[in-house]
Amino acid sequence: MAGDFLTILGRYTGNDTAVAVPDGLTTIGERAFAGNTALEEVIVPEGVRSIEAGCFDSCTHLRSVRLPRTLWHIGARAFRGCTSLESLVLPGEVSSIGADAFRSCSSLARVVLPDSLKHLEDGAFSNCAALQEVLFSESLRELGRYSFKDCASLAEVFLPEGLEVIPEGAFEGCTSLLGVVLPSTLREIGSRAFAGCSRLFQPAVPAGVSVIAGDAFEGAGTISRGAEPAGTARTQVVADGMESHQFANGMVATSVGDGASRADSPSDASSAPHSHDASQRKEARRIAHDRADWSNLAGWQ
Repeated sequence: MAGDFLTILGRYTGNDTAVAVPDGLTTIGERAFAGNTALEEVIVPEGVRSIEAGCFDSCTHLRSVRLPRTLWHIGARAFRGCTSLESLVLPGEVSSIGADAFRSCSSLARVVLPDSLKHLEDGAFSNCAALQEVLFSESLRELGRYSFKDCASLAEVFLPEGLEVIPEGAFEGCTSLLGVVLPSTLREIGSRAFAGCSRLFQPAVPAGVSVIAGDAFEGAGTISRGAEPAGTARTQVVADGMESHQFANGMVATSVGDGASRADSPSDASSAPHSHDASQRKEARRIAHDRADWSNLAGWQ
C-alpha cells in the first residue's frame, strides 16, 4: 500500500478496502481517491488540513471516514456520490464545506456541523435521500443555494441565530419536513426555499423578515391555525405557492413584480412585541440534540 502513495496524493491507485493515509501530509489532493469502488474505510491522520475537490468522489462503497481534528477545509464534490456513507461528524476546526461536497450521499442519515463552520456552499448536502437529522453550527452565517435540496427524509430543521438569508432552493423538495425553527435574525427567504415541502407545518416567521419570495413555499403544506405568541408572524401557504403573508402584529407581505414579497408595516408596527425569545429557541435546539443518538456513528469512538 505504501508504494501506491509515493506518487502521492496526487492519486491513490490501490485496491485496499481500508486505507490509513500516511502521516506528514497537510493536503489530500484533488480526486486522489475518486472512483475507487473498492475503498470502504479511510483514516485521515492528524496534520491534514484540507481535503481537496473531488477527493473521494463516487467512492460508492466508502462507509466510514475518520477525519482529523486539524481539518479545516472540505472541497467541492469531495464526498459526492459516496452512496454507502451513513453518518458523519465533522471535526471542530472545519470552517468551510465546498459546493456539492456531500451531494447524493444517499445513505447518509445524520450530520453534525461543527461550531467553527460559518459558510456552507451551494448544494453541499443536496439529494441526500436518507438524511434525517442535521445539527447546525451556531456560528453558521451563510447557507448556500440548494444546500439540502431533495433531502426527502429530513423531518425537522433548527436554524441558528445569526443566519440572515435562506437562499434559493435551500430545502426544496424535502417532502418529509414537518417543522422549521427560523432564527430571529432572519431577513430574507429566497425563491423556492421550501417549495415542495408538502408536509411542512407552517413556521413562525420572525418579524424582521422583509423579503419572502413569492414561490418560497410553493407546494408546501397548509398553515397552522393554532394560537401563536403576540407579534409572531403568520405565513399563509397555499397549494399553488405563497401569495401573501398575514402577520399577527398587523404586518402584511404582498407579492411584488420580481417574484419576491415585501413586508409592509402598519403605522403602529413599532409597538409590536418582539417575536422570539432566545432562551426558548436555545432550549428547543437542546431538546432536538438530546433526542438524537449520536453515539453510534460509523468510524468514530
